[in-house]
Amino acid sequence: MLESFAEILGIVVTVYGVMMAVANFPQAMKIIQKKSCDDVSITTYLILFPGTVFWILYGISISNFPVTFTNALSMISVLSVIVVYLIYRK
Repeated sequence: MLESFAEILGIVVTVYGVMMAVANFPQAMKIIQKKSCDDVSITTYLILFPGTVFWILYGISISNFPVTFTNALSMISVLSVIVVYLIYRK
């Protein structure tokens, strides 16, 4: 029974990890639509970016695909906000 719970939890955590990873895309889209990043704290994304890199390296080091994959997605979504911020900053 405990093994099946761990398997189910692993699936749920992976699915939610993907959802969390793409959570930054709406912010990037809003910057693009408004052509403004006045209300965005770039510091937040500059702190998050290295964290995603470290998690990717950790996932690779323990050969854990879900950790590596979800954090790679997260890195891309964080980077998308940074890039559009740099494009639309005043």
